[in-house]
Amino acid sequence: MARVEIDEADLLQLQHVSGITHAVMQNPTLRQDFLRMAKTVKPDLSIPEVDAAAPVMNALDEVRKEFREYREEQTRREREAEETRRIQSFQNRWAEQEAQLRQSGWRAAGVEAVKKFAEENGIADLGIAADAYQLRNPQPEPASQSGAGWSLFGDQGSSEDTYVKDMMQSEGADEGRLDREIREALNSVRSVR
Repeated sequence: MARVEIDEADLLQLQHVSGITHAVMQNPTLRQDFLRMAKTVKPDLSIPEVDAAAPVMNALDEVRKEFREYREEQTRREREAEETRRIQSFQNRWAEQEAQLRQSGWRAAGVEAVKKFAEENGIADLGIAADAYQLRNPQPEPASQSGAGWSLFGDQGSSEDTYVKDMMQSEGADEGRLDREIREALNSVRSVR
């Protein structure tokens, strides 16, 4: 064999690369990766360890892919089943709460108003929604006839309301009578609460 001369720097670099290659080939974990990389770079290179393992590795990759897809499908089904169970549970609770509202005296229109209020405000409990609905929409106080009230069919009270008569006689100029009527109205409203 003929003798070839090379630069000392090139020799050192080749010795360095050879040392790294030798170290990688001695490591069982890195050896297979290195051989596969070499086969990728030079596909026509004959490497029995890689060539013999290729069909097995391909089959193993196929099994891994199928298992991953199976696991993803199972996870998706479990999530869907859990979501369906939670929705059903919520609907059952909602129906029970609706029945409780009806038992406590709510009419159909009121229950529908509470349900709409709950949906608009993101309230999952109809009992809480009913309490909040009542706070925001209080029922009007029942009407009651006071003794000094005006009656369409004549005076039924014991004291006669003379405000209109007094104001007509003074032609609206009696501020004292107006002040007294305002005070009586405010006192009447304040005493109800």
